[in-house]
Amino acid sequence: IRDGGPWEDPVLQAILKAKPVSQELVNKYLSSENPLFFELRARYLIACERIPEAMALIKSCINHPDISKDLYFHQALFTCLYMSPLEDQLFQEHLLRTDCKSGIEIICNTEKEGKTTLALQLCESFLVPQLQNGDMYCIWDLIFIWSKLQLKSNPSKQVFVDQCYQLLRIATNVRVIFPFMKVIKDEVGEDGLQICVEICGCALQLDLREDPSMKSLIYKAIAHFLPNDLEILRICALSIFFLERTLESYYTVEHLYKCADEEYNECTSSVQNRVRFELLPILKKGLFFDPEFWNFLMIKQNCLALLGDKAFVGLSESTLENSTANVEKLTEYRALSEEQV
Repeated sequence: IRDGGPWEDPVLQAILKAKPVSQELVNKYLSSENPLFFELRARYLIACERIPEAMALIKSCINHPDISKDLYFHQALFTCLYMSPLEDQLFQEHLLRTDCKSGIEIICNTEKEGKTTLALQLCESFLVPQLQNGDMYCIWDLIFIWSKLQLKSNPSKQVFVDQCYQLLRIATNVRVIFPFMKVIKDEVGEDGLQICVEICGCALQLDLREDPSMKSLIYKAIAHFLPNDLEILRICALSIFFLERTLESYYTVEHLYKCADEEYNECTSSVQNRVRFELLPILKKGLFFDPEFWNFLMIKQNCLALLGDKAFVGLSESTLENSTANVEKLTEYRALSEEQV
């Protein structure tokens, strides 16, 4: 290198010194060597902090039809732009031209090189627009990688949770709560479960009338987080039934209401009493009727009225293994529906 060697080619010198040279000539020169040698040159220039020269070479490689497929040069360009604070606009422009899947690979390779701060900034740069646009493309991978980089950068669990909330506030698609709840539960432990329940409660207060399947998923998530709270389970099951109106969801309601009533015990609860107290009225907003003072027979009558013919069709299509029981159940359902009418 000291004697010129791999740097003496006049086309390369023109590229490094930003002298005018035709793209055809540049491409011909770049095609004359293995791309690995241009990668090594770029790495050397970056290591020496000769950023303008490195950027000139990297941009030429990115403009080459074949070499541009090598993600290293895109990663190297992000590295150079990160080291040049005045180039923020170019950083954003190249970000928009880079597919998220390629971005994820670039982020991982950057982290492997020990550049955690840059990897975290890159990850947030890809993640934030996805959240703002409501785009779920690669969102699970981006959030998972972001969580690992954030905790590596700052191990504080509280800072991590605060950052999660900050990202959730800019999200326009409520479905992103699921990957965020996954990383919170995985990384924060027992306290993370309560945070996840609170996130679900906040999500239910959004206008989800146009997305009943999403609302149903949130109720199912709450039931998953609080499997030992019978009152919560019953309310969630009823809310899911009202949204789905299926025999399967009705049978879940029936099963839970046939369980013996249990007194709520704050000592064995997975969440603080405050969180549960705030959650109950939010959950009950999704009910067509308040079951608190009703016995199971009245709840059953109202549910069957909402099911309508689905109950009869579902039972008539059941297997014949318990045909007698099915006939009796069908007769019972018809009688209950007639009483309701």
